[in-house]
Amino acid sequence: MDVEIVEFVVPKENDKTLFVWNMRSSLSEIQIHNNVWSVFSSFGPLYLVKVTSDLELHPPGHMAVVKFYSAVQAAEAQRCTHGHPLLHSPQLKVKLGSQQASRVQSMSNRPLSPAHCRNLANHYLGFNGWTSDIITVSVHFHTDPDTSRLRIGCILQLSFPKHSQTTRGGAVVEESLSSTGAETLPQLRSRLLKRVTDKALGHAFANVLLILLGEYWSTDTHHLCACFFDDITGSCFCFCRKRKIGSGNETVIRSVPAGADSGRSSGEAALLLLLMTHLCCRCFIKT
Repeated sequence: MDVEIVEFVVPKENDKTLFVWNMRSSLSEIQIHNNVWSVFSSFGPLYLVKVTSDLELHPPGHMAVVKFYSAVQAAEAQRCTHGHPLLHSPQLKVKLGSQQASRVQSMSNRPLSPAHCRNLANHYLGFNGWTSDIITVSVHFHTDPDTSRLRIGCILQLSFPKHSQTTRGGAVVEESLSSTGAETLPQLRSRLLKRVTDKALGHAFANVLLILLGEYWSTDTHHLCACFFDDITGSCFCFCRKRKIGSGNETVIRSVPAGADSGRSSGEAALLLLLMTHLCCRCFIKT
């Protein structure tokens, strides 16, 4: 069983990054981005997908950088996708980033944006697995002959009922009222309230540790790792791992696409996707 700690910080480790290339397609970068996200997010939540043109291909194609929150999921995605006919490539090339330290890794941890925090929490804990409540908000308006400034402070509490855990985060924002009158005081107050609560939410999530305890919905010797739908072909692709009988080794195999040509209905494919369980997760608060 794989055990891993996931924090609510921007992932900077190289072993959470995949480099994907050899994608030959006439689709736009936005369409390629969506397809890459669809494939790799089936292995776990993603922080980033960045697609660029690959002019070395003939005809020119695309390459991508994919960043996971989990090194285990990044490694699984690389093993399952490398060398397979995916993303308009006869043989997709996927490489895992080096585990050697880099200058980027020496940077201090940066908290995730509020949107990333919500997406990560919803994925592992469920939409009903956590709540946020504003404990207090303080508003101070200061005026002097030269300028008028509005300062707002906020304390916010996160609760994780299933794990009996709570934590708090605080933030303060301050901004001058425009002398041109482009923004009224109520408008400035509303904007700063949104900003300070988002900032407090990010600080609260920075106290949270997610312990990933295990993975895969399994039957007998087969373990379903990931499943995704191809919007272009309308097919459902599934990846699984098969344990060799009498051996601790595992080989990665790819199932037959679930679509009109495979004899598997779209309803069965959707059910298969629903049967997949997320990683078993425990939530703790840093001390």
